[in-house]
Amino acid sequence: ADGIIAAGRVLAEYGTAGVAFICPGAVKSGLWFYRLANALAQTDQATIDISAQTLPLTDSEARIEAYRRLSNALFDLTPAYRDKQLAQIEAELGTDDRPVHPQLKTLDEAGLQAAADTGGIFFANHSWSHPNLIVLNEDGLHAELIRADEWLQASGLPVMNWFAYPRGNQNQRVRAVVRQHFKLAFAFGDGRPHLDELDFLPRIGLYRQDQNRLRFQLKLLGAGRLMKWRA
Repeated sequence: ADGIIAAGRVLAEYGTAGVAFICPGAVKSGLWFYRLANALAQTDQATIDISAQTLPLTDSEARIEAYRRLSNALFDLTPAYRDKQLAQIEAELGTDDRPVHPQLKTLDEAGLQAAADTGGIFFANHSWSHPNLIVLNEDGLHAELIRADEWLQASGLPVMNWFAYPRGNQNQRVRAVVRQHFKLAFAFGDGRPHLDELDFLPRIGLYRQDQNRLRFQLKLLGAGRLMKWRA
């Protein structure tokens, strides 16, 4: 919460604003991958048994590898089944009743409002629960998009009619549904805007690759030109 509020203040000081893509279904419980990271960071267990395999948790590198493997597997599950699996992991690791690590806390509604009050942050749709949209049926896909949109519209927060794909995952079926509801859609990519599809732009954020100034400027330049052309 502190990071996005500070970012909003800085942006407001420069007379501009940023857009934070949020999953409303995780406002109270926290994003599932933050919960997974919290469980692995706080556990006293030396291993975890999952899907007929034993993953070591003996040091930070082992825990990072366990996080990578578990998060990839959980991401491909439907939201309801994923939550059950995650609860099982938290219980097995003995962290289901521990407070969240300070660095893994996510925004609650008060934090969202505080960020909005800076005047430097707008909010947009990142799906309801951050699933792999590709594996959802049509009803599940629409529910993830529309439920989040309805929450945002009723929240009183400043919002944009934009969408960011969870982990960037999408295909033509998913993109067709997204086009029905949103002006612009963002996904991870190679840093170049997709000039053949005007509703598809690269995500820019505080990621390791985007800390390269040349890459960051390339993404800003390409996305900026495309958005100006659309306007």
